[in-house]
Parts: sequence; structure tokens; C-alpha cells
Amino acid sequence: MRSITALDTIKVLKEIFSRLGFPATITCDNGNQFTSDLFRNFCKECGIVVNNTIPYWPQMNGEVERQNRDVLKRLKISQAENKDWKEDILNYLMMYNSTPHSVTGTSPSELFFKRRFRDKVPFAPDVENKLIDSDVRDRDMLMKEKGKEYGDRKRRATDSNLEIGEKVILKNITKDNKLTPNYNPTSHTVTGVTDGDIHVRNDETGKEYRRNIVHLKKINDSWQVVDNDNKDTGSLNNED
Repeated sequence: MRSITALDTIKVLKEIFSRLGFPATITCDNGNQFTSDLFRNFCKECGIVVNNTIPYWPQMNGEVERQNRDVLKRLKISQAENKDWKEDILNYLMMYNSTPHSVTGTSPSELFFKRRFRDKVPFAPDVENKLIDSDVRDRDMLMKEKGKEYGDRKRRATDSNLEIGEKVILKNITKDNKLTPNYNPTSHTVTGVTDGDIHVRNDETGKEYRRNIVHLKKINDSWQVVDNDNKDTGSLNNED
């Protein structure tokens, strides 16, 4: 797209939806075109739930990020070999859609169109491929659960016990120079917790932020709940 305004984005989505129907949900980043009232009203009229990813946490939309990496690699190969990149992208999509996925054990085209995807690899035309949706979903859930267990073990992930009202400091995502501290010393109050999706409020400016839990650090090495009736007591608890 040469223009990524909310209006142009809606036009492209309308063309896609005219062929495939309305999706149940849309996962997108926090670009202005996706957070605008125009886009949200369009999705509301179509009965679509919009899930915006956590800022500075691309893993939340990992499927798209992984696909972008493959496309970029294909473009680099095309550039190095002085080929038509548009034709190479079509060849890549043909290959991707007809190759069984390691998680589902089935090619994306079979899951989408419920039929075998005919490519250059010959197969018996009288062999009918009958997809059993429940079996595919069970395999998909099993493989994703294994991947989650591996990722949690590699990152040494633990369950979060963060609660509303606790005090945290935020990690500096962008740094002015090498001497910029890793964390902003200004305290923030947790206002909402949904698993790793944390909403916090700056205690000085009152500005709201949305971060993943890995971007937060507890104050004085221990989470402390703030008494809503007496916010002045126990705010930072620096007596130690």
C-alpha cells in the first residue's frame, strides 16, 4: 500500500472481506490507522473484535512477524539474483500454501479451502483428501502447547502475581544515549492486569501506559499493594 491511512486500509479490507467474509477478530499493532475512530467504527459495524498488540512486544503478533521475516529473506534473494521480486513472491506463496505445516501437519491451502492444493508435485487425482477438522485442531493445540512449554522453560517464565494498585517502574524502550538508565525512576501504579498485558498510570503525570510484564520492575524488590483509601502511605516504602 502506498498510503496506510485508515480510509485506505478499510478499502483494502473491504475487498478482502468481499471474497472471504468478515473475520471474528483482527490482531494489529497500534498504528494510527488501527486505533482511529473510523477504523474501530468500521470493525464494530462488521461485528469484528479488534485486538491491538502490546506496544514494543512484537511476540504478541508473532505469526505476522515470522511471515514478514520469510518474505524479506525472499526479497533479498531476488535482489541478489537480479530477478523480478513480484514473480518470486508469487512463487514463494505457491510453495508456502502447498507445503504441510509442522504444527498442523496440513498445508495452509487445505485448511482454508478444504481441498488439496494442486502444484508442480504430482499426486493421484482419485485420492480424495478428507480433512477431519477436529483432528487438525487437536494436533495444532498439542504442538502449540509443546512450543509454549519449551518457550517458558527457555525464558524461565513464572506465573505473575502482579495485582492492581502495586507500584512499578517502566523500562526505557528508547534511550537518548548510552548513559540513559535501563528503567525510568518515576513510579507507576498498576491499573489493570490481564495475564502479561499490564496497564499502568504515571504517578506524576497521570498518563496511562500499556506494557508487557517484562517491561516492568518491582520497587524495592517486592510487590506491594497500595491502600486505595490512603494512597500517601506505603507508596514507595523507602524506609529500608
